[in-house]
Amino acid sequence: MKAQLTLSQQLRQNYGIGNSQSKYICEILGLSTNLKWSDLTAYEKKKLELVIRKRKQIVNLPSQPKDFNSLPLGDNLKYIEKKTISSLISLNNYRGFRHSKGLPVRGQRTHTNAQTQKYLSRTRITNTKERKMKKGVQNRPRLKKKR
Repeated sequence: MKAQLTLSQQLRQNYGIGNSQSKYICEILGLSTNLKWSDLTAYEKKKLELVIRKRKQIVNLPSQPKDFNSLPLGDNLKYIEKKTISSLISLNNYRGFRHSKGLPVRGQRTHTNAQTQKYLSRTRITNTKERKMKKGVQNRPRLKKKR
């Protein structure tokens, strides 16, 4: 943990914690968001680490989260996001099709915009091709069609 950052900034370093969640965590523990990490006592540091560790153990995304304590963090959150996208793709619905083609999913315009999404899709495609090449999936011989 970096000593010069405020507590709010330090909490936002974790994947899945934004500004509002960092304020909520500080409010629960009774800490000021403007405190530095070096100003905290050992007990306060331990309480913060326990809260974050507990949140990192959540594996499933709740259907109706009642508070921030039921939301996942870190690698579990990334896993849930990938799982939901892959389930959309396997269902063959519109959102899954847009994800698989690397186009904007939420109805944005593509004629002149969406350059970022198109660029990201190219990098995603090349990464998956490289992975398949390493596994030897691409090197299979193709069968000729009979006429």
